[in-house]
Amino acid sequence: RNLLHSYWPQLREFIGDALDRARDGLTTDDVLGMLIEGRSHLFGAFDNHKAVGACTIEFMEFPKKRIALIAQLGGKDIRRMLTLLPQLDMWARDHGCSVMRLLGRRGWERLLANEDFEFSYICLDRRL
Repeated sequence: RNLLHSYWPQLREFIGDALDRARDGLTTDDVLGMLIEGRSHLFGAFDNHKAVGACTIEFMEFPKKRIALIAQLGGKDIRRMLTLLPQLDMWARDHGCSVMRLLGRRGWERLLANEDFEFSYICLDRRL
């Protein structure tokens, strides 16, 4: 928890940028609450001790597998964030996950194609 409060001020803007593009209505305060509750996990990318990006990961539980979902991802240098994928993969495997999933806009498919991500399905929402 102390680490969260130490890093959150540096990483909040990147999560906020990701939320601005999403349509789920979450705020950075909502995400901070989820982080404090342990429902979400925060990761940051740094260059010379300066934050350049951040992501959050949540677990999706299924009867036969656990998925690590990259729920928010943002930063000044997304390619720098992608260099963290091996560490994120290791962390997810250590937490019982067999899949890393990212939900995002169409451009992510092209950007992540060289990182062994593959298109799985389309997600459609209808407001009620």
